[in-house]
Amino acid sequence: MPFAWAEYEAPASTLAGIKGRAILSINDHPDIRLCFDGFDGFDAESLELGDSLSNHSGASAQRKELLVFSWGWWRTRMVCF
Repeated sequence: MPFAWAEYEAPASTLAGIKGRAILSINDHPDIRLCFDGFDGFDAESLELGDSLSNHSGASAQRKELLVFSWGWWRTRMVCF
């Protein structure tokens, strides 16, 4: 079921207002990237994941996930797994 665009803007706005550091994981899609590109200070990293839960055959289905960081994570020597 698709969400209204405001449902994607809300977490982006919340992330922009956080005083500390936060990471948001969301489906990677060009429109989602546009939503988060409107805010200064966000960094993002795209990951390819195997997802066997969404595939009834039991085989792993590839999907992309976007990690959005509320700070310049690449400048802080943080290691992501």
